[in-house]
Amino acid sequence: GQLSGTPVMMTLRYGASVPETPKFTAVGYTFAGWDSDVVGFMPASDMTYAAIWTANTDTEFTVEHYYQNANDDGYEKVETETKYGTTGSTVNGADLQKALAEAIFERAESKTVNADGTTVIKVYYVRTSYTLTFTYGDKAGENVEYTLRYGQNVSYNPSFSVVGYVFAGWDAEIPAT
Repeated sequence: GQLSGTPVMMTLRYGASVPETPKFTAVGYTFAGWDSDVVGFMPASDMTYAAIWTANTDTEFTVEHYYQNANDDGYEKVETETKYGTTGSTVNGADLQKALAEAIFERAESKTVNADGTTVIKVYYVRTSYTLTFTYGDKAGENVEYTLRYGQNVSYNPSFSVVGYVFAGWDAEIPAT
């Protein structure tokens, strides 16, 4: 980013000491010197010095991670992190993604790191999908399959009928999610 502001004017008498550092600050930047050598005392003429600023490399920004809801297509913020970057630089949100078993990176914003730490980058993930299969066991019949998202409510419990047999239950407990 570029710095901008109103020039600071100082009136000094001939021979007065000239400040070595500015009487002002720039949020997100560090004073790196003047554009020309500052004479230690005020000469007998008008002088103009421009401050040189270096972007801070430890400027805070916030990353918000949003997961797709398990039971609908909305998203929920599940984590907020504080990160640090260079003032005025662009952060690619895709570089901030997490490797997760329960969700897959979908998309992210890329933004410039604001000097005042107000930058918020949102990263979105879709839930990983799995197949839940109900079978007839060792009896002939067509399996029943459901594709569910990680964490989704399992409300399925098909009942099978096989001639000559009574359905007695499942070989494992059906999870709630």
